[in-house]
Amino acid sequence: MNQRIAERTLLHMIVTSAGGLMDAYSYLLHGKVFATGQTGNFVLLAIHFASFHWSGVFHYLTPILCFWLGIFTAKHLQYTYFSKQQVSWKRGILIIEMLLFSVLAILPNTVSDLLCNSLISFCAAMQFSCFRTFGSNVPYASVFCTGNMRSCAESLYLGIVHKQKGELGKALRYFGILSSFFIGVLLGVLGEQLWGIQSAFLIVGVLGIAFGLLCFERELKEESI
Repeated sequence: MNQRIAERTLLHMIVTSAGGLMDAYSYLLHGKVFATGQTGNFVLLAIHFASFHWSGVFHYLTPILCFWLGIFTAKHLQYTYFSKQQVSWKRGILIIEMLLFSVLAILPNTVSDLLCNSLISFCAAMQFSCFRTFGSNVPYASVFCTGNMRSCAESLYLGIVHKQKGELGKALRYFGILSSFFIGVLLGVLGEQLWGIQSAFLIVGVLGIAFGLLCFERELKEESI
């Protein structure tokens, strides 16, 4: 793995650890739900809809709509303000995430879990839309694990069974991404035990590290021109 690929992989490992922190935060502190992924919300939405339980429909539809809004917001920023500046777009998304998680950290405990989880869904959607490839343009998800697990297993199979060049290295990078998500969850557990609601500042800190790496990447590009 060359230095450039290693640096890009490190950035996305850090971003993915923030995804793990988000899920730990929503699960441990806001109603035992995983706010980054929407599969569970879709299933529960359909169940409540089939039962004509409209308050339940509203409860599960809200984070889904916030996830959609997050995607729309990220793409609007990309095409409107950062159409030719991918690094600046990513930094802008990280700034918005850091601001919103700072708000979550200082909200009183009386604020509803639905509002908090909807904000997390919004942030996760923006991050998912913005950070989509790592290393040598390998696709991944920074806020979920299932697709990354599939891709890691596929690369292992192609590398071990079919001896395809580069697949084992790709599998290793996917393993790094998965490990980062796991570490993010562990940090979330520790943060919940030490700081409770204010452990959202941990997410802000991790996103801040990613922001710093993106600034460093921008400086390297400018120096090479």
